[in-house]
Amino acid sequence: MAENKMNNGVAVTGAVGTVATVATAVIGTTLAAPLAISAGVGLAIWGAVELFKSSKE
Repeated sequence: MAENKMNNGVAVTGAVGTVATVATAVIGTTLAAPLAISAGVGLAIWGAVELFKSSKE
C-alpha cells in the first residue's frame, strides 16, 4: 500500500511539473511579444529623437 501511495505521489509531482513547465512556456511566449514590440517602439522613438536632434544642429 505504501508503495502505491509513493507511485501516486511521483505521478502527481510529475504532472504538476509538466503543468508548471507548460505554464511557464505560455507565459514566456505571451510576454515575449509585448516586450519585443515595446523594444521596437522604444528604438523607433529613440531613432526619431536622435534624427530630430541631428537635424537641429
